[in-house]
Amino acid sequence: MKKLIIFLLSCLYISLTFSQPEIEWSKTYGGSDYDRGRDVAPTNDGGYVITGYSYSVDGDITSNNGFSEFWIVKIDSVGNMEWQKSYGGSSEEKAFSIEQTSDGGYVVGGQVESVNDGDVSGFNGVWDHWVVKLDSAGNLEWQKCLGGSDFDYGYAAREVPSGGYISVGDAKSNDGMITYNHGEEDVWVVKLDSVGNMEWQKCYGGSESEVGMDIRPTADGGFVIAGSTKSENGDVTDHFDNYDFWIIKIDSIGSIQWENCYGGGGSDRACSINLTDDGGYIVAGDTKSETGQVTGFHADIDAWIIKIDSVGNLEWQKCVGGSDLDYAFSVMQDLDGRYIFAGYSDSKDGDVYSDWNKYDYWVVKLSMSGNILWQKCMGSYGWDFGRAICQAHDGGYIVAGDALSPSGEVPPIQGWSDYWIIKLPPYEIGVPELSFNQHITIYPNPARDFINIQSKDINSYNLIIMNIHGETVYSELKVNSNIKINVSDYPKGIYVIKISGKKLIEIRKVIIY
Repeated sequence: MKKLIIFLLSCLYISLTFSQPEIEWSKTYGGSDYDRGRDVAPTNDGGYVITGYSYSVDGDITSNNGFSEFWIVKIDSVGNMEWQKSYGGSSEEKAFSIEQTSDGGYVVGGQVESVNDGDVSGFNGVWDHWVVKLDSAGNLEWQKCLGGSDFDYGYAAREVPSGGYISVGDAKSNDGMITYNHGEEDVWVVKLDSVGNMEWQKCYGGSESEVGMDIRPTADGGFVIAGSTKSENGDVTDHFDNYDFWIIKIDSIGSIQWENCYGGGGSDRACSINLTDDGGYIVAGDTKSETGQVTGFHADIDAWIIKIDSVGNLEWQKCVGGSDLDYAFSVMQDLDGRYIFAGYSDSKDGDVYSDWNKYDYWVVKLSMSGNILWQKCMGSYGWDFGRAICQAHDGGYIVAGDALSPSGEVPPIQGWSDYWIIKLPPYEIGVPELSFNQHITIYPNPARDFINIQSKDINSYNLIIMNIHGETVYSELKVNSNIKINVSDYPKGIYVIKISGKKLIEIRKVIIY
């Protein structure tokens, strides 16, 4: 019997590791030139919004003021384009982040080179951070150039729950809006109010180069930043070698609460950070290290994922890759508590299984302790660069980037490269439900107006409801017996109810329509 159980568990592990979801649908968008997809986010109407930058002025693109511009594409739940908008001036603009804001509009973050023409005003010099605020139909509400007289690159802009917006990138300037640059490039963070006026700015770094790639608001009103550092002084402590992952936790006015370097003897660069439901953080990037904190390195460049706790202690790390170049650009915690990242890979061995050539889109699902559950390469016989992933409204995944070849799994493209968006279905039927002895009854499901939660033989329990983004939309401690929750204002979609108590954990999936 013991041998049988071990055999069945082994079969289950192999099934989880090597099985993978099939593509549900995919779409390309673009014109006759280069169009580069960089981020994707779900929208409250059941669709998605994509950003990046476009050099085209034909095909799906209806306007272009110059060289490359921010290009925003709004699609419905199955990928049909609803609208598209371009923003920029006579030179180059590149967008790297987008999210829907609480007013139904969008905030887009990136960088600008145009000097006060087209949609650009208030330009400072060489390159600036560029934060663009759009309404729900993609119309420009305001834009803000942030920087000094030198090279200042923006990479992410986020809405702040308490009001306004936060931008992160790097700054080489030490004038204009920028003060107290430590040397070379610093991580630079700017807090804006609701209409784009600067409230405060901070430089973080040492005498060498730093870059800030991602930022997230935290539950305590502060922010966590993911980037890389080459310094061994200034704000930087415990540096390893070359570039390290550099994670900085700041309070609501930008003061450092803690910072940590992670890496080894090679170059380690963080690209993405997200909050986890245990109060910690999941970080994705790439590594060339074989020493220090990095173990399991394959060759050349590996995707590197680290899990840290709420104060930056390393809980686990995972090198994922093969004998060639493998990158992770976007990571999040899934509804089921596990992790998933997107990037691209040129390997065809090790952890990577691909039927295609050159670079492929690459999605990898990890367990809560960092073990690979499944991986999927998607692409063509050309070069395909996966850059972003978000949870779909049905619990599946939307993957965004760009494709350079209309073959294999890539639909026809209109030029040198197009945005390529892939929909993967829910895997393992979305969220696995855990229930012990049916302590809890939840009805109706699906629900429209109210959810009733009835307990059996439980005096009190803690209750959390999370949306598909992993955000807590309802929480209550020490619930006694039965409860009725009004969900009539919740956006349609899948929600996860987590119930915990002494020796009790229940996870349920509820659909609100």
